[in-house]
Amino acid sequence: MSRLTATICLTLAVLLGTLGCQSTQTSTNANWLGLNIDYQRAVNAFESGDYVKARQLLIPIAESGYRPAQYNLAVLYYQGNGIAQDYSKAAEWFSRAAKQGDAQAQNNLGAMYLKGKGVTYNHKIAESWFTRSADQGTAAAQYNLATIYEGGYDVKQNYEKAAHWYERAADQGHKKSQSRLAYLKKENKAECLSLGKCSISKPTVTFDGAMQALKDGDYSRGFKQLTKLAKSGNRDAQVVLGQMYNKGKGTPPDFRMAMKWWRQAAEQGSMPAQYKLGVMYAAGKGVEVDYVKGLMWLKVAEFGGYEFSGSSEMNKFLFTAIEDRLTSSQIEEAQNLAHECIRKKYKGC
Repeated sequence: MSRLTATICLTLAVLLGTLGCQSTQTSTNANWLGLNIDYQRAVNAFESGDYVKARQLLIPIAESGYRPAQYNLAVLYYQGNGIAQDYSKAAEWFSRAAKQGDAQAQNNLGAMYLKGKGVTYNHKIAESWFTRSADQGTAAAQYNLATIYEGGYDVKQNYEKAAHWYERAADQGHKKSQSRLAYLKKENKAECLSLGKCSISKPTVTFDGAMQALKDGDYSRGFKQLTKLAKSGNRDAQVVLGQMYNKGKGTPPDFRMAMKWWRQAAEQGSMPAQYKLGVMYAAGKGVEVDYVKGLMWLKVAEFGGYEFSGSSEMNKFLFTAIEDRLTSSQIEEAQNLAHECIRKKYKGC
């Protein structure tokens, strides 16, 4: 059998404003980052064909943790749009977006590991990223995973699993998967096809689907779906899951678990999570009261451009209420810690 060819999905969807391959964070997240103006400038630069300028504008936005910018920067490096093609840098930025739960970046990173482009060939890592992306409903990743199982590439050949993933991709209109599925059925390769039971796994879980469940009042289902997404590294899901633990929606209240998920999101650059950590430390919810740590996280969010909810007077009161409990040297310490936390990319703060 010929060597496996993985499908890499490369569409500058966010920049072009049309959703082809790339999944996006909500526009609210862009507001959280306070980077709308620069990001729009990157959009304009790309659309005008000034890829060098687009890259220059995307780099600081991507470094701040904004997932779509990370994805699109990776695409620029992968395709070499107006700049030197650099698979290593493409893999680096796909990896950053993938670790935040971006399904398309996960698929593309898997393809790069499978082809040894920009990274050392590693089939197990490729399979892992394909699986995480496929579980989120990416047809290209489902096809890639199916071809791995059909061909037995560094795994035990399994036509049942291949048929399952081909079916899930085919249901989304993926032409190659429909073709391979027809072949497997014609050749009687998978018993499940004759029984009609190949797609029997749990339905695809998406962040939008989980949020819709919450909107519909189905907190139990929303909680389960958000938990799965949060464990896969989806930063948005981690923020909402923390809120559910904090408010006791879909699960008994648990401030420690709220802190756990907000901390994971905060370390990925989520400013709402950083803000919430600050409030929790100041209030002593799920953790011992620590006003210095609380002010530090609030400052991290503030320095990053977080748009605090509520009136400016209330936010001013929040900072004042904490600072009134600290000495001038402690306030300075909190500010220094905030700058150090940002320098460390929010890790180990």
